[in-house]
Amino acid sequence: MERVLEFILNHPLNVFALAMMVLLLIMTEMKRGGKHWTPKQLVSLINDGNSVVIDLRNEKDFEHGHIINSVNHPYSKLNQLADMLKSYQDKEVVVVCANGRQSTTAQLQMKKEGFTASRLNGGLIEWSVANLPLIKGKQAKS
Repeated sequence: MERVLEFILNHPLNVFALAMMVLLLIMTEMKRGGKHWTPKQLVSLINDGNSVVIDLRNEKDFEHGHIINSVNHPYSKLNQLADMLKSYQDKEVVVVCANGRQSTTAQLQMKKEGFTASRLNGGLIEWSVANLPLIKGKQAKS
């Protein structure tokens, strides 16, 4: 630890440049991911009634537990999502997956196709960690 502190004191410009590069990298990655919601923010959005949640998990996982009033559209059929999105142009579209990775990819794909969408940060894992309810069954399946 002494040597690290010594290096920092002897090379302040290099350390500052490294810190700035790391900060810029983090900011770029955050912007690239697009707009996202925390579980509590998504609850408020759902309660306002001006949003639609699209669950990207497969049908079996969807039936095991999903966010209330969400619509199931498997990630494997992402290329067919554009037709469905046309019916939700007046609402905030939020894509959800198990851990947030597929929803980020879907969000970027939707942006390329001219649609705006946001995502649940951390996916349904984060939703469950926040101890929020999941609905079981095929309710609201597309």
